[in-house]
Amino acid sequence: KNNFTDPARVDSACTDLSGRTYLFAGDQYIRYSGDSDVVDEGYPRAIAEWWEREGLDAAPGTAVDACFQDLDGTVHLFSGTRWSTPGAAGEAAGVWGAVRPTFTDLTCLDAAYAAPATVHFFSGAEALRYSDSIENDGVLADEGVPRRLHGLPPRFESGVEAAFTDPS
Repeated sequence: KNNFTDPARVDSACTDLSGRTYLFAGDQYIRYSGDSDVVDEGYPRAIAEWWEREGLDAAPGTAVDACFQDLDGTVHLFSGTRWSTPGAAGEAAGVWGAVRPTFTDLTCLDAAYAAPATVHFFSGAEALRYSDSIENDGVLADEGVPRRLHGLPPRFESGVEAAFTDPS
């Protein structure tokens, strides 16, 4: 059986640091090398073979939902709720869904200020913003926060210790 003869879908694709492109469908994958638009000889192959070659921890037969090779050459595989890389594996949300917990286990709020439509809080080198009234039940911080503070003058890189707004 060849999953690539008439695929209903390609589950995932990635290009490695050598420029080879991999496409995954079901329990098989194919590879293209360089600028070629022809599948490399000997493909498709079983995904389990690729996992073994890359040193990944995944159940044979499980589809590859997403994968990438980082700049250090490490391959990261996502299958269902699982994430795997050589030497590490676990629930994807536990690694990739994590947000720095600066404000979750807050021990010290360094600064705060109110703008006309928002309230801003600072802890270390992170900022949190609320656009909803903080008096409302169930109020949540704005989407995309907390954010790391970037582009600060060198003496402020460790964080903001005080903040205010100019009323004029």
